[in-house]
Amino acid sequence: MPDDDVSRPSEAQDLPPEVGAASAATDPGEATGAATAARPRRFRRWRRSRPFWGGLFTLLGGLEIATIPLTAYKIMLVTPSVVIAALVGAVIAILGLLMWMTPSQNKLYGLLAILLGVASFVTSNVGGFLLGGLLSIIGGALGFAWVVVDRTEPAAEAAPTDAPDVSIEGDHGPAADGTGPEPSRA
Repeated sequence: MPDDDVSRPSEAQDLPPEVGAASAATDPGEATGAATAARPRRFRRWRRSRPFWGGLFTLLGGLEIATIPLTAYKIMLVTPSVVIAALVGAVIAILGLLMWMTPSQNKLYGLLAILLGVASFVTSNVGGFLLGGLLSIIGGALGFAWVVVDRTEPAAEAAPTDAPDVSIEGDHGPAADGTGPEPSRA
């Protein structure tokens, strides 16, 4: 029985070089390779256009605050209601998502995340055993402090306008070359 892998040439070798190159360029495996190479660039561009780290810390802090009261460990230090603790954590997590979805409102969402992070120390096991509250406060501060950075190239600097208008004797503007109306000789 002959070994098919060794005795059979590949399809690209059977075709003329220009056809083989064209089919190699349209190979679905290579197309997905190029698409996966563009994904990190697209994600980086998306991440830099919004308060990503502020939203992530706020989301993680909110999830931690919301899930701690729902676990088997029933350690409610201040508030006897699990609903209030879970609600505060859920609202903080939603604020983290909103920082990603509508980055133009980052100041409002950051401020609310900070306030609810501080309130979670009272409502939810000392802010989810300190971790969730601190993550929420740090995420809110990062979201509040985020500003849009314009990464476009600066335009070529125009000629300075501070220079005094100096005219050469005999030069009377556009008419000096004889194309315009004659200057007045009053």
